[in-house]
Amino acid sequence: MEVFDVSVVPVHGGSLEAHVGFPGAHPVSDAVKRMRADEEARGYGTFETYVGFAENVRRLQAALLDLLERMNAEGKTVHAYGAPAKGATLLNAFGIGPRLVQYAAEKNPLKFGRLIPGARIPIVEEGSVPAPDAYLVLAWNFIDEFLARERRYLENGGAFIVPVPDLKVITAADLPAA
Repeated sequence: MEVFDVSVVPVHGGSLEAHVGFPGAHPVSDAVKRMRADEEARGYGTFETYVGFAENVRRLQAALLDLLERMNAEGKTVHAYGAPAKGATLLNAFGIGPRLVQYAAEKNPLKFGRLIPGARIPIVEEGSVPAPDAYLVLAWNFIDEFLARERRYLENGGAFIVPVPDLKVITAADLPAA
């Protein structure tokens, strides 16, 4: 099989859409050539690139676990904001469960009453439990939408923990003037 066209689409924070066919069945677009050149320039074909990526993931894991452990020791509550599959991947890879994140607040009624797979964090309807001191944002690609929707929560002392691409804690002080 051969990739004959490719594009980056914004869904889920950036996804790759590839068109594949039998070799020689379709002309290979310039987009494929540009993508290959970009990947080569970024070092995607080298082992060292992935070693660096793994080191960054380990640093992120240590920083996030340190933050959650400190908040837990201070008696602060943390809930997940959303329960997407990529969030379950992060929680499981980092060993985060209900001791550090008590609930996952979700809008999708199909998820209410269930657990995040592996992490076993209960999924509840948004607003059905008291607001936590902070939300761990598991759908980090939608952070701008969440900040607009949850401005009052932040202004009342809440915080958003955004784990990806770099760990940051967003409070009301980080919001633009209304």
